[in-house]
This record gives sequence, structure tokens and C-alpha cells, in this order.
Amino acid sequence: MKFDDLLIHLGEFGSYQKRQYLLVCLPKIFTGFQMVISVFIAGVPFHRGLIPGWENDTYAIQSERHQLYINASIPIVVESTGSSYSQCDRYVREGGEPLVESNGSVLDLNTRECEQWVYDQSIFQTTIVTQMDLVCDKKSYRSRAQMAFMGGVLVGSVVFGILADVLGRKTCIHIALTLQTTSGLAAAFALEYYSFCVLRLMNGTSNAGLMINSVFTEILGPSKRRWASILIMYFFTFGYIMLAGLAYLIRNWQYLEIACSAPGAGFLTYWFILPESPRWLIAKGKKEKAKNILMKIAKANKVPLNEKMLDDVTLENVKQTERMVVSMMYYGLSLKSGNLNGDIHINFLSGLVEIPAYSCLVWALNRLGRRSLHSSMMTVAQQWITITLAMIGKFSATAAFSTVYVVTSEIFPTVIRNAAMGGRSMCARIGGMVAPYIADLGDYVGGEMGQAVPLVTFGVSAIVAGCLSLFLLETFNRKLPETIEDGINFAR
Repeated sequence: MKFDDLLIHLGEFGSYQKRQYLLVCLPKIFTGFQMVISVFIAGVPFHRGLIPGWENDTYAIQSERHQLYINASIPIVVESTGSSYSQCDRYVREGGEPLVESNGSVLDLNTRECEQWVYDQSIFQTTIVTQMDLVCDKKSYRSRAQMAFMGGVLVGSVVFGILADVLGRKTCIHIALTLQTTSGLAAAFALEYYSFCVLRLMNGTSNAGLMINSVFTEILGPSKRRWASILIMYFFTFGYIMLAGLAYLIRNWQYLEIACSAPGAGFLTYWFILPESPRWLIAKGKKEKAKNILMKIAKANKVPLNEKMLDDVTLENVKQTERMVVSMMYYGLSLKSGNLNGDIHINFLSGLVEIPAYSCLVWALNRLGRRSLHSSMMTVAQQWITITLAMIGKFSATAAFSTVYVVTSEIFPTVIRNAAMGGRSMCARIGGMVAPYIADLGDYVGGEMGQAVPLVTFGVSAIVAGCLSLFLLETFNRKLPETIEDGINFAR
């Protein structure tokens, strides 16, 4: 009896699979936290140079005299979007002291770069930017910190992809959960930039281990895997949306990081309650252990199962560019949500658009096929300019992102599935690493052109990748390949 046939006999999505599926879904909430938390913990508030000689200077205006000192000490910058205080320069006289007379008049027009800053605290109480002064000539450090996280996801995609096929799905999930919790908590206490980046890299590595693990699909019947691969992403979206609420309530970046990491310690109990993938055990020749798990499934699902059925069970005998662009678009749009007009916490609720995206995807996958659906979503994802159209772009990018995960899990044979998913995920992380730099291009270009450059970059990339995805194999209504030979025949 083929393994998929046995799963159909046991119940494709019985009570046992439902419990285990929920257990695997819950950590996705915390993955959602960590993947986009940099929008808040690395937020850049309005700022200007500290006025030397003014005791307890703050960004907020304290008095009329304070206003005079600010006007006399900080240059006004005029742009197409309006005028504001310079964020990086201040007036000085030859001796380097602030140019202020008793009446607040300006004595000279010489300027110099600021060495210290004061920050607006109306949105963020503290962030790593305000704590480490990552502004002006250090503004690229913020993007580097996010790149370190995505670099960790890249490393984790390779490492955990291989380890999951060698050590097993359960072991790797437990390692990833432990690393995610410890690195997240440690990052909250990192008071130095490079230590923070290293810990974020470790956290990104752990997130990759949780994203590419295929344990939940390998105990589900063939007709349930497709929508299960999509529904698990709802939990990622729940984390995304919950983060907006947490960030609204917790304006200190260290407390926010702790709140998003500490509850993950509860997942360490998974070692005792989460089973190994029986499909992986059979592939590794550990049939007795697989039998024990399959007997538990039969008992929980109240299905008769005899020894002979277990003895006879056997396993059934792309392109990278579009995956990189999907990741770049998805995370670029998510990171850019903080720069849309309006309240950053309200804008971040753009994650709500992912819920109808996943819902439509569950319906469309079994009707339109993977290849055509992925290609169309990639193409539509480029048409966003205003806030309203940005939601359309986010909807389409979400659908494309989820579809490519379904294709990845279906196209590779069991014996190398996690390693192959890791390799393809690695390519996605290249896009994720580039995304924060593209999203921040507007800060370097400035003006209306600065707002357009990131959008044009995402849009053109989406169109090209959408066309390339038409060359992918179609996996709709086909059984999962189990062996290398199956994989070769699958591509014919």
C-alpha cells in the first residue's frame, strides 16, 4: 500500500492531524512578529540636532524662548512636500558654539553636522535608532540590521533544510523554536549595534527553520495538503496584525521585543508532544517508529488498522528568480507600510488584506492551477501607487508568496523535500535582504521621485517574475513524488 493511500484510509484530516496541525501553526504567530518587527523597533522618528547649551533639550517645544533657540540653531529645509527643520545640520560660529543672541537672532549662516540628536516621542518612545543614533550618516545602519535578519533567514534556509532531512523534522523544529526565543530575548538587551545585528541574524535563522519545515504536510492526506499549506499562513498574518496592537501599546522597543519573544518559551514543550514525520521515518528506514506513530493516528481517528497494512506500506515512487522577487515585493511592501501617509499603526493593519488573499487562494488553487495563478498574482502585484492600490499590491503579493510555497512543497520528492525547500527559500532571502534597501531608496533620492523609485522597482520586478513563473511545472492534481526517480519522472 502506498503511503498516501494509507493516509486516506486513516483519515486525511482526522482529529489527530488537526491537533498536530494546530501545534505547528501556533509558532507562525511569532514568526510573523519577528519578520516585520523592525518597522517598530527600528522606526525612525522625526529628529533634529541637540542644541548645545540648552539644558534638557527635547524635540517638543518647551517655551517661546526654546522655539527661538531652535529657529536660530537649526536650518530650515524646503522640499516639494513642505518645509521642516534640518535633521542632520545645525548653525555654528567659528568657535563651534550655537549662534544665538539673547533675542534669538542668527549671527551667522555656517553649518556643521550634528553630533547628538533629540527625537520626537509622539510615536516611538525609544527604538534602536534613537538609542544608537542611527540617523544621518548612519541611516544605512537601519537597513543593514534588517539585512542581517534576512541574511539569517538565508542561512537558516540552507542549514535547516539539510538538517531536517538528516536529523528529522521534529528535531529541527525544536532547535528553531529554542533559538527563536533565546535570540529574541537576548536582542532586547543588546545595547551595542553589532551585537544586536548578530542576534537578529540568529533570530532570522530560527525563523527559516520554522517556515520551511514540512512536518505538517507529511501527515495529511493528499487532498488536504494544498489548503493546509495556505491556512497555516493565517497564523503568520495574525502575528502581523497583533504586532500593530502590541506596538501601539508598547512604545519602548526593548519591552516590545520581550513581549514578542518571551511567550515562545511555551513551545519548548513541543519536544514531548510533537511527533516525528512518519513519512520521513519510512524514508530513513525506521519503520518501527513510523508504525507506532501511525497506530496512534489510527487510534485517535478511530480507524481500524492491522499490522499487515503497515508492513506493506511503501513510499510513492525550477526556477529561482520569481521566488526571490516574491519575497522582495512582500517584505518591501510590508516594510514600506510604515512610510505611507497616516498613523503607522493603522497603516500596519494593511496585513488584514492578507486574510482575503489567503481565503481566495484556498478557492482558486484547485480551480486555476498553481502556475497560472502565481503568474497572474505576480503581474497584478505591480499596480499600486496610492494607499488603496497598495492594498491591492499587498493582496497579490501575499497570494503569490503563498502559492510559491505550495508549489515548492509539491514539486520535490520526500527524501530531499526540506533541503530543496531550503535551497529555494535561500533565493527568496536574497530578495528579502534587498527589500529594506529598496524601501529606503526614497530617503536617499528625496522628493516625489524618491517616492516613485521603490514602487517602480517593485513593479517592474513583479512583471518580469510573473512572466518567468509561467515556465514552472504544474503540480495541480498530481501525487507528491517520494524518491529521486519519482522527481525525475515528475518533470517529464
